[in-house]
Amino acid sequence: MNQGHPEELSKFLREFRTRHSAESVIARIQELKKLKVLVLGDTIIDEYHFVRPYGMPLKAPVIAAQFQRGESYAGGVLAVANHVAGFCDEVHLVTGLGATDTKRDFIDASLRSNVSRHFVVQPDAPTTVKRRYLRTFLLQKLFEVSFFDDRPLDPDVDAAACAYLAEEVPKYDLVLVADFGHGFVTRAMIDVLCAKAKFLAVNTQLNSVNYGYHVVTRYPRADYVCIDEEESRIACRDRRAPVDEITAALATQLGCRVMTVTLGHVGSLTRMDGHAPVTVPVLSRQVVDTVGAGDAYLSLSAPCACAGFPPELIGFVGNAVGALAVRIVGNAQPVEPDALYAFITRILEEHP
Repeated sequence: MNQGHPEELSKFLREFRTRHSAESVIARIQELKKLKVLVLGDTIIDEYHFVRPYGMPLKAPVIAAQFQRGESYAGGVLAVANHVAGFCDEVHLVTGLGATDTKRDFIDASLRSNVSRHFVVQPDAPTTVKRRYLRTFLLQKLFEVSFFDDRPLDPDVDAAACAYLAEEVPKYDLVLVADFGHGFVTRAMIDVLCAKAKFLAVNTQLNSVNYGYHVVTRYPRADYVCIDEEESRIACRDRRAPVDEITAALATQLGCRVMTVTLGHVGSLTRMDGHAPVTVPVLSRQVVDTVGAGDAYLSLSAPCACAGFPPELIGFVGNAVGALAVRIVGNAQPVEPDALYAFITRILEEHP
């Protein structure tokens, strides 16, 4: 639902317009097509099963529901690769699949045509699937079942993947890691990425499986980090400090030149060496589904950081992509460039 734009957003836009026009922002985004990007991380297949709840059975305290339809979406690093590929011409995906049920045909059909791919197959494991049951009305989530095996990669498979990365990583302007903590990204891979990447962008995502065990500090260095507030606080083990202090501490520890912390309905905060931290408010309050919004933000803000955008522009573009992503059910489709350009034009030229 669109609840209107608060005065905070109007103030930000008035100041932003004095330095950036819609045409200049769009032109800078279009320049990103020249970047060569390697995207690495966990594959996740998102299944949405839509149901109509009709009550609670007399013999058990559970929700009974009528199945209506099911849909599958390319999530996890697949969604990230698809978002990036809309704005960068050359994208190479490196990800893990399970040998027992690879989902390879679905994955190949779901990826954009300009995403080349290298699959690392883990023996005796499934490709990760997250199956959500939702009430069709208002997309209220009722229950989730996951199919995964988060044990570390087989040592031989890991060694082969590291050898491949050692050869490939130096060929790319940007290496973007979407690490969901499901076992694909190993310590040995991280060592290769940190040693070989020209510009390393990292996201480590907390979820119900890895909560408390999976933090961005497992990476010894990064050039750009994009995580949410909870993930940054867990990494620093600090509930109370202001967010700008948290980001400064993490950036120093990782030798990170640019860092973004997404703040949910508040917006995002971006810090960059030599600049004051910049908070960009949310650009839209039309929300259908928040799943995948952070991945969309990461997918475009990382190329922007690699290209040397100033922090307020990184935050603005990231929030614009996020505003469009929350209008999409799950990862049903990536954010399209034309939709982003139209949104930027509208908010910068029509908003009071």
